[in-house]
Amino acid sequence: MSERSRSPWAWVAWGCGGCLVVVALLAGLVFLLGYQTCRRFQAGLEDPDVMAAAARDALGTERLPEGYRPVLALSMPLDLFTLLILADRPLVDQRLAPDTERVFVWVDAVRGPAGGGRDPESMLSDQGIRARSGARLGTGTLDVAGARVDWEARVGSLDADGARVEGILTILTVHCPGDRRLRNGLWMVAAPELAEEPQQADLAGTNADPERIREFLAPFRPCGAQSSP
Repeated sequence: MSERSRSPWAWVAWGCGGCLVVVALLAGLVFLLGYQTCRRFQAGLEDPDVMAAAARDALGTERLPEGYRPVLALSMPLDLFTLLILADRPLVDQRLAPDTERVFVWVDAVRGPAGGGRDPESMLSDQGIRARSGARLGTGTLDVAGARVDWEARVGSLDADGARVEGILTILTVHCPGDRRLRNGLWMVAAPELAEEPQQADLAGTNADPERIREFLAPFRPCGAQSSP
């Protein structure tokens, strides 16, 4: 049968077959992305080398802060978001150790269509970690490798599956030139004595001291290629 006299039902059948092929390819792609994402999540939870490499890449640094190790590194395809947690103690049964004293959390995520995005607290809550803040200890703005960093230090705590760190909670908001991604850090350092007289405490050298914050962030290049050397 010539192409000109072919039944219209043949074209319908070919069209349906083509659609089925496209659907199958899309389903395979979704499965592959899901499989790779699951493996990436598992590696980010279990493999120290993968976590360390992901942490250095997320923070744009060749070395992590002294005394901190990556305990969680999760990321989604297409750079939708990255969640990184560093701590001074290794995990115990996939949880923060009870004697943890220092924790740094980094969130890098795509903002929503209206310019918003999920706040770091909600992302931490998904991982069973709750941040609470109280009296303000200080606030300011720093320049870190070409990025503007707004910081606010408060008396606060981090709770995670029975582990609790009380002390100074410093909230960092990073603004990169020409970039509207959501970049936030939470830096928790144990200082339980602050609970009684926070306004009388000597904050020099703590994570409520702008010079200490600058020193801690100095190795980071949070804006990637946009950051100055």
